[in-house]
Amino acid sequence: MYHLLYPILLLCLAAPLRATDTSKQAVAQAVFDRLVAARGDGRMAPPTLEFVQRKRSAARCEGSTVLLEEAAYDICTSLGQDAEAALAGILAHELVHYYQGHTRRGVAAALVRSPDGEAEQYSSSLLLYNEAEADYLGGFLAHLAGFPTVNVMPRVLDSIYRIYDLPTELSGYPTLSERKRVAEQTFLRLNELVSVFDMGNALTALERYAEAAAYYDFLLTDFQSREVYNNTGVLYLMAALPLFQPGTLRYDYPILLDLRSRLRTQSRSTTVDTETRDFYLREAIGHFQRAMLLDADYAPALVNLASAQALLGQSLLENDPNEEVRAVADDKLLEAGIHAREAARLARRLGEQRTVADALTVLGILTVLNGDTTAVVPAGQATVDRSPTEESFTMTEQLAGLSIVDIAGELPPDLPETVVASGGQRMTVTNFGDFAPYVTILRHTDATGQGQLLICRAEPGYTGRTAMEIGRDDTRVDVLREYGPPGYTLATVGGELLVYPKSQLVFSLRDGRVTSWWLYQ
Repeated sequence: MYHLLYPILLLCLAAPLRATDTSKQAVAQAVFDRLVAARGDGRMAPPTLEFVQRKRSAARCEGSTVLLEEAAYDICTSLGQDAEAALAGILAHELVHYYQGHTRRGVAAALVRSPDGEAEQYSSSLLLYNEAEADYLGGFLAHLAGFPTVNVMPRVLDSIYRIYDLPTELSGYPTLSERKRVAEQTFLRLNELVSVFDMGNALTALERYAEAAAYYDFLLTDFQSREVYNNTGVLYLMAALPLFQPGTLRYDYPILLDLRSRLRTQSRSTTVDTETRDFYLREAIGHFQRAMLLDADYAPALVNLASAQALLGQSLLENDPNEEVRAVADDKLLEAGIHAREAARLARRLGEQRTVADALTVLGILTVLNGDTTAVVPAGQATVDRSPTEESFTMTEQLAGLSIVDIAGELPPDLPETVVASGGQRMTVTNFGDFAPYVTILRHTDATGQGQLLICRAEPGYTGRTAMEIGRDDTRVDVLREYGPPGYTLATVGGELLVYPKSQLVFSLRDGRVTSWWLYQ
């Protein structure tokens, strides 16, 4: 179901904020709400935003309130096309201070003054660490919420010190030059995390689930949220499904993208597949449980947990198990039923009718698995819709006037790689930065060190068009008219991906309009 994939592909579909209310407070609140939703941490009550007129500290977190001063808002708007990224960065910075429980909270802690005007004294090293962590995790939170990743903090700091008339050196606090240097270094580290996130998105869209799951496990070492845990579990489930013997699974679980097409193409060794399959299923269960630890009322993770436990029960029963194994399988099916019923109860209370339907689908499958051959299984709604044909095009797709083959030939060698290690396997992702204005290049190297996946993406702001004259803000109807039905579509939050495997082209849509597209090889 589309809500189970949030926020893995959210960035691909996020559009710039367009507030209908032009007041500063309304714009700031809309950005703040998107950031809180992207955090997805239900262990703490979400903080509130207070927009204040006084000119004291730019932005800070006091208890469960984030305060944003109008002067700081105006500093952001003065940065032109980076205004939205700056505002998201400042607010995300404060949210990280709140969720991480930092002792001194603030985007520029040195700005906080005591009533008599004297600067407060803090531990310089602790302050610098907290500020660096808030820059790093705040930058990724903003990226996850769909705001552009821009190295904007050095400029924000310069403006704050100028507008607030502060000396560049304050006793007991890092100097402005030190703070800017840390911000620059933090941005480089943030880019690594963003590269992992973006390549995980691409691998998910291309149905390379086991590799994508490794990327998201890497991500979870630094950034935990209920949605990221849940979605990583979904990827492990997707990786496990093709490893069942053909004909074993007769029903579409709610988490499935396209179960039947996968089962028809199985050709692997059953012995090896059983071990790998059960590993993936147990990993999926662990991730769903962690999502529930972050938010006990997160019903989608409960539905997925029920599905994973039911699938593990089926896996254990597949090859004529002994009595002990059958007992374990029965326990897994019992746990699945308990969690599916709890998910339905939670979803009804929250008014999430789609999740209620998902939970009832799992309960229907479990009824059949427990021997009731008269039970009717509700029809699930697949997340992937596959069209029977995709047209071939003779025109070569280009970005910035170059085909992906030409781009591959011009990439500089020996750039730093980010190592993504999982299960004893080592993969890497390389970010080539802005190859051209608003064109991002990423390269994934698989665990063998030989296979590579190159992604060339037109970012929001790119003014070029595809070979068939499709560009940003064109409609889904426009894409289908020019390119015909895609090979398959992948539903996501607020939109979808249209995947054309023959053309090695993917369109990202939100609210029915193109936000970006990418070529792959």
